[in-house]
Amino acid sequence: MKIRNVDPESEELVKRIFIAIFVGVIFFVIMFMLFNNNFGSGRKTKDIYQKYKNDESMIVLIVSNKCDNCDKVEKYLKKNDIEYDKLNTNVLDYEDFMSDLSLKTSAIKAPSIIIIENGEMTYNLLSIEDYSSDKLDAFFKMAGV
Repeated sequence: MKIRNVDPESEELVKRIFIAIFVGVIFFVIMFMLFNNNFGSGRKTKDIYQKYKNDESMIVLIVSNKCDNCDKVEKYLKKNDIEYDKLNTNVLDYEDFMSDLSLKTSAIKAPSIIIIENGEMTYNLLSIEDYSSDKLDAFFKMAGV
């Protein structure tokens, strides 16, 4: 069997093509991961919905992209070590989930907090327009959190 000799220019071209393909694949993997983390709210909504259907307990923070106090409420929850699931109003199945909770989406403005215990909504603090930690303290104390 005869081994074919390859000229150095062709070998260099093959190496460059291989490197370009490798870099391209890495780029697309990174972009997919970033896209999935930032815009993959639909998956998170399905996780929240599945918890609800399984009669699990959870705190849901409802946010939107145009929300002035969402960051403040989220910082409050983190500061007080309150575990929560975040639900963005911009995901497609948001309205279906709210309908299952017997809430009209027109009545809800982000940020809002919903407490679900054993698959039933027990407490809610809807449309937190005037954020104050005292208001949230009183709400969570009333809810027993």
